[in-house]
Amino acid sequence: MGVVRRINEWTLEKIEEGKYAIKKRKEKKAEIITNDYIPPNNPLNTLNPMIDRIEVNNFSEAEKEFKKYAKNYDQNPLKF
Repeated sequence: MGVVRRINEWTLEKIEEGKYAIKKRKEKKAEIITNDYIPPNNPLNTLNPMIDRIEVNNFSEAEKEFKKYAKNYDQNPLKF
């Protein structure tokens, strides 16, 4: 759907209602899921064990997690 926040080379992109992707240089690093997200009938289609999944209550908390994730990743990329 589009970029909703940007910090340097990091972006928070809205995938669908309640589901966001954290990307660094267009490479997905994590997903943020809010209470607004309605999963598909087959949740196995959306699982990716290589991507961190962060669950929050709303978009405001998603923004905070995005900022925290980008900061922590830049400080210690080997930890992720």
